[in-house]
Amino acid sequence: MAHAYALIAPWFGFFPAAPASGRPDAGALRAAAIVAWCTALVVLSVSQAPANSSDFDARMASAGRAYRMGNYEQAESILKDLLSEAKATGQQDLRYAEIVNNLAEVASAQGRLEEAEPLYKEAMALRLKLEGPTARDLALSVSGLADVYRLQGRYPEALQLLRRALKIAAHISDTRTMGGEFHGDERFLNNLIQNPSVVPGSPELARVLTAFGDWYREQGQYDVAIKMYKKVVDILDVPPDRDISRLYRTPWEGGYNAADGLIRLADSYAVQGQPLEGERFYKRALSYAERRFGPQHPQSVQALKKLAEFYRRQS
Repeated sequence: MAHAYALIAPWFGFFPAAPASGRPDAGALRAAAIVAWCTALVVLSVSQAPANSSDFDARMASAGRAYRMGNYEQAESILKDLLSEAKATGQQDLRYAEIVNNLAEVASAQGRLEEAEPLYKEAMALRLKLEGPTARDLALSVSGLADVYRLQGRYPEALQLLRRALKIAAHISDTRTMGGEFHGDERFLNNLIQNPSVVPGSPELARVLTAFGDWYREQGQYDVAIKMYKKVVDILDVPPDRDISRLYRTPWEGGYNAADGLIRLADSYAVQGQPLEGERFYKRALSYAERRFGPQHPQSVQALKKLAEFYRRQS
């Protein structure tokens, strides 16, 4: 025991040496135990401290890049680490909501819809609580859940959510809330759906209109879907030589990207029997993706495959 005491005492630096009897002083041992306990608490608190803003943004950006490249496992791993750290703090703030929402995005992209649904709902509830019913981030969670419902064939529920998301993203001034539900001028909303070009553009609106276009396309209403997709492209098609870093909304999103909208436009025209328009937008999507991301990027590969499939069908 005296040997153990001799090892402990120098480490803390201020404890007296073991007495000649070989028995350590009880008071000194108690002091050593207290210091060790406090040190452990400090280490634990540091390990559980929330990531600072720059660290959080860097890791979220890394997860977003992995997600956009189709590396879903890597994206999910980063997000789960961030979630564990956020839970350790006991705080459910807006960053927590962002993590949960993006985990839902990853699950949905992999077809794990039953897993994505409660995550979107959790993000929605938290954003509603912290930011209110007209927050733009809420629109992203609502449209994400609408996508899940659409893919599950729950079309009426999906449409209800999309209309709610559109009111948020379009900043409709007459929107009122009652128990979290939205009420307003339905005629104005219907006009907005039929003519989205009148709405000021934003990344949130582009996301909502993409989901809306997918809904209408699955209903066979390609004319409305095309209007939606055209507005999406109008919002997101930033010239490749322009510095768009200041336009990035969040590290997860990584900036504006019109490739998906262009491909959806091409698909819609091709199905409608308008091959010239279909070919034009497939080529435009390929050119855009290669200039923006390079020829090996998944979006460039997807656009090239789409164009090749189009030519095969035409032949």
